Amino acid sequence: METHFQQAYFGETVLSPIGLAAVIVLGIAMLLLRRRYALWPMIFMACFIAPAQRISILSLNFDLLRVMVLFGTARILSRKEWSGFKWKGLDFAVIAWAIAATVGYTLLYGTADALKNKLGTSYDAIGMYFMFRCLVRGFADVEMGVVGIVVASVPVAVAFLVEHATRHNL
Repeated sequence: METHFQQAYFGETVLSPIGLAAVIVLGIAMLLLRRRYALWPMIFMACFIAPAQRISILSLNFDLLRVMVLFGTARILSRKEWSGFKWKGLDFAVIAWAIAATVGYTLLYGTADALKNKLGTSYDAIGMYFMFRCLVRGFADVEMGVVGIVVASVPVAVAFLVEHATRHNL
């Protein structure tokens, strides 16, 4: 279910200069970094930019993590990083889950907005899943992803400490 903020600004672009700069810089980084570091921009976007930051086009909302999935897809297609991909049972399960969730949610709420909402979240889930499947090829890639999370956690911890001391969320 969407939060009050998301409902209040439905269909409106909500994008700060920092959010715009982040999506541009991290999107370009996603395209240019070596494969082993390609997930770091996704990690940083997820950790530092609020999901309420989004671009709305024709009443379709593209939060910045969703935009990053587009950059990831462009990277994988342009570098042919999908070669060697072999379908597995879990791949079919993820797609089946997304279809079932979309159908169930749409039937439950019975609106076109419910369908658009679930198609968006299904795109996020499937896009990120397959992006990670194409970019993470072995344990060394998993280790590098963990290193990215550790690197991102340092400024997050500093922000938490500042918030605790000042009672102000940066």
